[in-house]
Amino acid sequence: MCVSKLWDVLGRKYAIEVLIHIYKHPGEMQKTIIEYVNFGRSSRLERIEDLKNAGLINESSSGGNWTAITYHVTKEGERVAKGLCSIEDQE
Repeated sequence: MCVSKLWDVLGRKYAIEVLIHIYKHPGEMQKTIIEYVNFGRSSRLERIEDLKNAGLINESSSGGNWTAITYHVTKEGERVAKGLCSIEDQE
């Protein structure tokens, strides 16, 4: 991924938070991801789409049950999330 595109995506409100949340909670459902705090739900939903379009996360559903959409980081998403977590751990 082009670095400028990565910065563009990660610079959006809640993008880093959502990416790290999915990294730390693989397979979590969309509803849980956007509702784990009581504010910013629509922004978090938009960030999920942004992260998916950037190739940092992917979604899957269990068979025909479209209501059980879950998310995992991709290899690139894992690399970025690990880097962000290592920065966070150094504080």
